[in-house]
Amino acid sequence: MSILKLSTFAAIAAVIAAPAVAQNTSSSPFYVSGFVGTSLSSNSDFTGVSNPDAGVPGPTGAAGVPLSVDVDFDSNVYFGGAVGAHLPFTFFGIFHPRIELEISSLDSDTNTGSFNNGTQTFSGNQDATFYYFNNYSDIIFNDDQRLIPYIGGGIGFANVRSDVGYFPASATAPVFAVQGEDTAFATHTAIGATYKVNNNVGLYTEGRYFQIRGVDLERRFIGGGANLFSGNVSDNIDGFTITGGLRFSF
Repeated sequence: MSILKLSTFAAIAAVIAAPAVAQNTSSSPFYVSGFVGTSLSSNSDFTGVSNPDAGVPGPTGAAGVPLSVDVDFDSNVYFGGAVGAHLPFTFFGIFHPRIELEISSLDSDTNTGSFNNGTQTFSGNQDATFYYFNNYSDIIFNDDQRLIPYIGGGIGFANVRSDVGYFPASATAPVFAVQGEDTAFATHTAIGATYKVNNNVGLYTEGRYFQIRGVDLERRFIGGGANLFSGNVSDNIDGFTITGGLRFSF
């Protein structure tokens, strides 16, 4: 089974956690949180088959030609916020569950890439806005514990927008692009730790692996003032994020 499938399964399993066995000791059930950090996005390998408008030049100007656009991304800022609640029970005496709704945003600048294994210069960016339903479990051994590790994950969807341009060495401006917008299923798995400043304020750090499944975009010819459809391309997008944040209970 692939890492992508395992991570998706783990995220779903976290959301549909096991039966409760004891009472949660959280003093404030509701909280808000905000975080910021960096993304380590994996490379994208968009593939498809050409179905071009009239006027698209080169070999991909014919229908049925395979399309493969490999895009490498820089590390970029990832940030977001959530509202959540501690649930009034525990699992096995130490796992204290909480649920939350999260909105977060990732903007990835293009580093380099290639089209059909060629040599091109790439520019532009690809960004995503995530909407997650998260389920976490704080691991608490005693009421006086200040450093609290946690595990969990989330499911939801992501709105992906792409404006990646590329051109051969002989050109001075982008003549082809991967563009468009799509909404696709998204999951993440996470591990982190919270330091309780007091009963209402916590500082936390978190690492997560995210996946966006089946993102469909367009390869387009945009040279010489034209903007012509060349073919649909798709890929699964994934990567890692490392963030730090503040959680305030009320």
